[in-house]
Formats: sequence, C-alpha cells, structure tokens
Amino acid sequence: MSPGPSGSGITIELLTDDHGDHLAWRLAAAFGDVVDRRDAGELENNTSYTFTYTLGADTCWWFIISNDVVDAIETPGYYRLSSYGETFITHEETWQTIVPGSMFVDQAYFRTTSGVGVPQAIDPAVSVYPNPADGEVKVTGVEPGRRLTVHDATGRIVRNIRSTGQQAVIDIRELRTGMYTVVVSDKDYRSAFPLVVLR
Repeated sequence: MSPGPSGSGITIELLTDDHGDHLAWRLAAAFGDVVDRRDAGELENNTSYTFTYTLGADTCWWFIISNDVVDAIETPGYYRLSSYGETFITHEETWQTIVPGSMFVDQAYFRTTSGVGVPQAIDPAVSVYPNPADGEVKVTGVEPGRRLTVHDATGRIVRNIRSTGQQAVIDIRELRTGMYTVVVSDKDYRSAFPLVVLR
C-alpha cells in the first residue's frame, strides 16, 4: 500500500548510482497497459532523469523499479514520485523484495484522483510465492473458479489458468527473466500482484 498523489499529474525523478545500467523500471495501469518503462541497459550510471506524465484520474497504477546486481540504489542515488511538487513515493513507501548482495525489486500501487490521493491495497488474503521465482509459483487464498493470469512487462497475457481450490500453481519455467504481474479476477473481483522471474 502506498500513498496516492494529490492529482493525476506525476513526475518520476531518478538519480542512478554506479549500477544504473542494470536498473529497470516501469509505470503501468494496475490491470492494463504500460505507460512507460526503461529496461536494463537503457539508463546511464550516475545520471539524473526526470519523467513527467498526466495519468487518468480515479485509476489504479503500479510503479516497479529493480536492479539485478545490487540490493539497493547506493547514496547519493535515489528515486521518487511526486505530484504537483509533493513527493508521495520513495523507497520507504514501496513493497520491497531484496536478495542481499544481489538484487532488489521495489513496487508500489497507488490511485490517482481528481483531489486528495487515497491508498490502494493488495488483497492481504492472497499470497504469491516464491517471489522471485524460477519454476512454479503458488497462489494461495484464492476462491475456486477465479481466473489467474500472468502478464509480461507490456501487459500481454503469458499464462492463463483457473483456480480449482484455495491454492493454484502456475508453471513459469518457460518465462524469461523479468518483471511480471499476476492478476486474480472474476466478474466481481480483481487484484494484482508483482512477480519477478529470475533465472
């Protein structure tokens, strides 16, 4: 859960460290298209970047940033998302997955509004593990009959199954290393969970 912005205009500010060439990030609608992204190799080391967007109001969004060789952005490097001059996401407001000495993945869900932002939560009853993963992913706490889809960084569905019980297993052995989204849904419910595939 992350704070929401004060409106629909947001700015991503980023200062890379000595491993900026391994940094990747993306901004996407929580259940849809990618707004923008940078993949590993597209950013320079020790360089400042600013990206500004006008997003749709009253919509849920997902920001994810990762580095596959270090477990944090080293000082003085940083990232932050701001809206109309007010910072609403830094590394302190993200859900963090850290493999000590080797990689980190930070992700945040937030909701734009036409006024004051409100938090957007991931369903705490559902678990997706292991994460990062390389073979199979278990999704627990799901209702029987719900659809489980895995989306790649472009939003394309790369896995699609239906739960038959409180737990489902998704085979990801053929997926390439990268950032994905697991969406659990039916006609009255939808929730998304970040997934990192790491070989």
